[in-house]
Amino acid sequence: MNRKKLYISLSLSLFLVLYIWFYIWILASVKDTLKTIYLHPDQDAQIEGKYVEPELMNKFFRQGIYPSSSNDKIKFSLSTGKALHFFFIGKVWITYKYEGIDSSSNESKYGSHAPITLTVKYSKGVWKIIDKYERP
Repeated sequence: MNRKKLYISLSLSLFLVLYIWFYIWILASVKDTLKTIYLHPDQDAQIEGKYVEPELMNKFFRQGIYPSSSNDKIKFSLSTGKALHFFFIGKVWITYKYEGIDSSSNESKYGSHAPITLTVKYSKGVWKIIDKYERP
């Protein structure tokens, strides 16, 4: 009986460690992808298809969020985020904040602050965003 409890405890501990490891991996991967989408539009061709479904790229609100002049400063941040997963597919809830700040007046000229829900799946060694919902 004691041996059975030990095996159950070890199995549950291993499952919990694996679940947390996948949780951290998914969040880190999604954050890297979002930073690339919002801060490096010149890299769209590199991430489209591999990290994000091609038809989703136009769902990311990016019109008017890039610096309107070379003097603008960018403030970008992501919340810690939350993930629920089943090891090869999952949901991520995260909030992003993007501001373009005029360097002469230090005032915010434009920006976006929105919670988004992403569906991700493990595909060819990476976490790929397969669906996106952004609250208005």
